[in-house]
Amino acid sequence: MHSVAFLGYIISKEGISPDANKLCSIADLSLLRDVHEVRFFLGLTSYYRCFVKGFADIPKPLHVVTKMGKPFIWTDEWRVAFHDLKNKLVSSLLVTFRDYTLPFHLQYILTCPW
Repeated sequence: MHSVAFLGYIISKEGISPDANKLCSIADLSLLRDVHEVRFFLGLTSYYRCFVKGFADIPKPLHVVTKMGKPFIWTDEWRVAFHDLKNKLVSSLLVTFRDYTLPFHLQYILTCPW
Protein backbone atom coordinates (compact mmCIF):
# COMPACT_ATOMS: atom_id res chain seq x y z
CA MET A 1 0.00 0.00 0.00
CA HIS A 2 1.56 3.27 -1.15
CA SER A 3 -1.07 5.68 0.11
CA VAL A 4 -4.23 5.78 2.20
CA ALA A 5 -7.25 8.06 2.13
CA PHE A 6 -8.07 9.37 5.60
CA LEU A 7 -10.51 12.14 6.59
CA GLY A 8 -10.33 13.91 3.22
CA TYR A 9 -6.55 13.60 2.87
CA ILE A 10 -4.28 11.25 0.97
CA ILE A 11 -1.38 10.18 3.18
CA SER A 12 1.67 8.62 1.57
CA LYS A 13 5.37 8.33 2.27
CA GLU A 14 5.91 11.55 0.27
CA GLY A 15 3.56 13.57 2.50
CA ILE A 16 -0.06 14.64 2.85
CA SER A 17 -2.27 16.02 0.09
CA PRO A 18 -5.99 16.79 -0.20
CA ASP A 19 -8.20 14.01 -1.53
CA ALA A 20 -8.82 14.67 -5.24
CA ASN A 21 -12.45 13.55 -4.91
CA LYS A 22 -13.08 16.26 -2.31
CA LEU A 23 -11.34 18.89 -4.44
CA CYS A 24 -13.61 17.98 -7.36
CA SER A 25 -16.61 19.11 -5.31
CA ILE A 26 -14.88 22.46 -4.79
CA ALA A 27 -13.92 22.76 -8.47
CA ASP A 28 -17.49 21.99 -9.57
CA LEU A 29 -18.97 24.87 -7.55
CA SER A 30 -20.39 27.60 -9.71
CA LEU A 31 -21.29 31.06 -8.49
CA LEU A 32 -22.61 31.10 -4.94
CA ARG A 33 -26.28 32.11 -4.71
CA ASP A 34 -26.90 32.91 -1.05
CA VAL A 35 -25.32 33.31 2.38
CA HIS A 36 -25.76 29.61 3.18
CA GLU A 37 -23.73 28.59 0.13
CA VAL A 38 -21.01 31.10 1.04
CA ARG A 39 -20.80 29.62 4.56
CA PHE A 40 -20.65 26.11 3.10
CA PHE A 41 -17.86 27.14 0.74
CA LEU A 42 -15.87 28.85 3.50
CA GLY A 43 -16.21 25.83 5.78
CA LEU A 44 -15.17 23.39 3.06
CA THR A 45 -12.17 25.43 1.99
CA SER A 46 -11.08 26.11 5.58
CA TYR A 47 -10.66 22.37 6.08
CA TYR A 48 -7.81 22.47 3.54
CA ARG A 49 -6.33 25.83 4.63
CA CYS A 50 -2.87 24.37 5.30
CA PHE A 51 -2.42 23.78 1.55
CA VAL A 52 -2.92 27.44 0.58
CA LYS A 53 -0.27 29.99 1.44
CA GLY A 54 -1.80 33.15 2.88
CA PHE A 55 -5.20 31.49 3.20
CA ALA A 56 -6.56 33.92 5.81
CA ASP A 57 -6.31 36.94 3.50
CA ILE A 58 -7.99 35.42 0.43
CA PRO A 59 -11.57 34.86 1.67
CA LYS A 60 -11.84 38.09 3.71
CA PRO A 61 -14.34 39.66 1.26
CA LEU A 62 -16.50 36.53 1.49
CA HIS A 63 -16.66 36.74 5.28
CA VAL A 64 -18.34 40.14 4.95
CA VAL A 65 -21.26 38.41 3.22
CA THR A 66 -21.91 36.14 6.19
CA LYS A 67 -22.56 38.98 8.66
CA MET A 68 -26.13 39.45 9.78
CA GLY A 69 -28.09 42.21 8.09
CA LYS A 70 -25.79 42.56 5.08
CA PRO A 71 -27.58 42.37 1.70
CA PHE A 72 -26.40 39.57 -0.59
CA ILE A 73 -25.27 41.36 -3.72
CA TRP A 74 -22.54 39.52 -5.62
CA THR A 75 -19.65 41.94 -6.31
CA ASP A 76 -16.48 41.65 -8.38
CA GLU A 77 -14.42 41.61 -5.18
CA TRP A 78 -16.35 38.55 -3.95
CA ARG A 79 -16.08 36.86 -7.34
CA VAL A 80 -12.29 37.35 -7.40
CA ALA A 81 -11.92 35.98 -3.86
CA PHE A 82 -14.14 32.99 -4.68
CA HIS A 83 -12.29 32.05 -7.87
CA ASP A 84 -8.85 32.74 -6.40
CA LEU A 85 -9.46 30.49 -3.41
CA LYS A 86 -11.05 27.80 -5.57
CA ASN A 87 -8.14 27.80 -8.03
CA LYS A 88 -5.49 27.72 -5.31
CA LEU A 89 -7.14 24.76 -3.62
CA VAL A 90 -7.59 22.77 -6.81
CA SER A 91 -3.92 23.29 -7.68
CA SER A 92 -2.73 22.69 -4.11
CA LEU A 93 0.59 21.04 -3.48
CA LEU A 94 1.84 18.27 -1.27
CA VAL A 95 2.65 19.05 2.35
CA THR A 96 5.77 17.11 3.22
CA PHE A 97 6.78 15.65 6.54
CA ARG A 98 9.51 17.22 8.64
CA ASP A 99 12.88 15.47 8.46
CA TYR A 100 13.46 14.53 12.09
CA THR A 101 17.00 13.36 11.36
CA LEU A 102 18.03 17.02 11.09
CA PRO A 103 18.56 19.08 14.26
CA PHE A 104 15.98 21.65 15.27
CA HIS A 105 15.45 23.86 18.30
CA LEU A 106 12.37 24.39 20.42
CA GLN A 107 11.95 27.70 22.17
CA TYR A 108 9.60 28.27 25.07
CA ILE A 109 8.67 31.83 25.90
CA LEU A 110 7.16 32.37 29.31
CA THR A 111 4.67 35.22 29.45
CA CYS A 112 3.64 36.59 32.78
CA PRO A 113 -0.15 37.13 33.10
CA TRP A 114 0.20 39.92 35.71
